[in-house]
Amino acid sequence: MLAVRVAADKQQGPSPWDGLGLLYSTNYVTAPKVFYCPSHKGENTFSQNASKWGNASGEIIANYHFRGEGPMGHAGADGSPAPTTRNLYMIDPAQSALISDGMRERSDYNHRKGFNFFRADLTIHWFPDSGATIASELPADKDDASPDLVENIWARFDEFARDENK
Repeated sequence: MLAVRVAADKQQGPSPWDGLGLLYSTNYVTAPKVFYCPSHKGENTFSQNASKWGNASGEIIANYHFRGEGPMGHAGADGSPAPTTRNLYMIDPAQSALISDGMRERSDYNHRKGFNFFRADLTIHWFPDSGATIASELPADKDDASPDLVENIWARFDEFARDENK
């Protein structure tokens, strides 16, 4: 999820703010620039969205992905991702990636050699992707974005976090 504020026609609750945008709407974070990676070169830079933050409505897209859930255990023996839950008290914070650099399309791939990701234990980690394997899997166009692909990448981050904690 890259939207921090959704358009009125996509709004599902009483507030247009969603995901990381809830931090802004409740004044936990007051500087909208923190929702944009300084290394980002694709669409949805802060400069493209700066004027939207002062408006009362309309969609705002950041360039960090927010997961809003975490794994309830380990991946299956067949490599399938662990089931997830939005009840964050049920996850292992040290093994649960919640925020990462954008991964909707290739232009969201900020660093060309990997991803920053934030775990539920409030630590930030680097996921190396020197061969640009993930970048090559991302679609060239946002209209071809796949929730399944993004879930697969989250599972890789979780596995990396588990291995890092061994």
